[in-house]
Amino acid sequence: MTRFKNVIITMLVAIQLITFIGCKSNNTKSESKKDNKGASINSKKDNRMDNLEKKEYSLSDYLPFKPNVRMTYKGTGIEYAGKEVFIDFISENKMQVRENNGGTEVAKIIEVKDGEIRVIMAKEEFYFKDNLIQLLRDGKIDAGNLKNDVILKEPIKLGTKWNDYQGKERKITSLNASIEIPYGKFNALEVTTTGEGYVIKDYFVPTIGHVKKIYEAKDMRVITELIDVQQDVPFAQNIKLYYPKYYPDSNSEGLVYKNQNIELKTNGEIKDIFEKYFKEAQKDKDIMKIMSDNTKINYVYLNDEEKKVCIDFSKEFVTEMNAGTTKESLVLQSVTNTLGNYYGVEKVYISIDGNPYESGHILLNKNESFKVDESKAKEMEIEK
Repeated sequence: MTRFKNVIITMLVAIQLITFIGCKSNNTKSESKKDNKGASINSKKDNRMDNLEKKEYSLSDYLPFKPNVRMTYKGTGIEYAGKEVFIDFISENKMQVRENNGGTEVAKIIEVKDGEIRVIMAKEEFYFKDNLIQLLRDGKIDAGNLKNDVILKEPIKLGTKWNDYQGKERKITSLNASIEIPYGKFNALEVTTTGEGYVIKDYFVPTIGHVKKIYEAKDMRVITELIDVQQDVPFAQNIKLYYPKYYPDSNSEGLVYKNQNIELKTNGEIKDIFEKYFKEAQKDKDIMKIMSDNTKINYVYLNDEEKKVCIDFSKEFVTEMNAGTTKESLVLQSVTNTLGNYYGVEKVYISIDGNPYESGHILLNKNESFKVDESKAKEMEIEK
């Protein structure tokens, strides 16, 4: 069953490389209700746009970079065809998109450049929030085996064609396709991809983005279509935080942990979350802080090739720790367990301003990592 699920997920990632983020057009006549968090819940409406042939639209019209927007799609024809989409990061002409289809989460970097919209990177099993755009720019990761996948190309006119990353033909087959989806009625730009034994049709609406996909093959028809667009909705997660604790009754020390709900908006960095909670003093005075108020986290990310987390602290992490050998070891184990748990790996490489970790008690060789050990950690008793 697990193998079958993985096959389905892999196929969906292959046929769903495109997803765009945007906002509902201000020209629509629909009304929208609000839930208790202020996000939009759109009722049935008629959002038919003006005929697209009456106006020229640019690539950016079909790919609006809008922060803190969540788009929800329903799927039919196969499990995991529906999904939720959120923009993790926006940087100049690039955006990092997160797609969750209920079976896995995929991160994609989409770039607008040289008259093309293209996916330049896709990463599966992406359950954390690394800034892939910055990591790619800094040379800390590479784009993998995915070649640039052009999903829309200028000129925006009928008949414009190009090849996808697999060499299959893509073509603008309509400027004014009439479609009806749960989110409303639209005249949309239609792009058709023709492969061996299958056809994919993608539909885009200016100021909204990608609203519908139809995948057709022999005895198979999979449809993904937009249901709702929610504004000002952050990406929410639960993280497990570890801290050293002294037990005065037994004159011993160990680790405690707590679960913490967090929210990250577009361009919100996970390192800032860790920095906040590593500096946080607990109500229990016997629980140590992980780092001083002057310490900074320079970067943290998953090294996928080596299956380890890399975190780099400023020098104050060591110089202002004020701990003996045992407490220092517990601090390092707390960092290791917290990051290993968040990223789902067993190894954590800790460095100080780009150099291997070194203090008066502990010295690491280059690329030597700490290992996750949660065996003796106890859940923190939260005072109410």
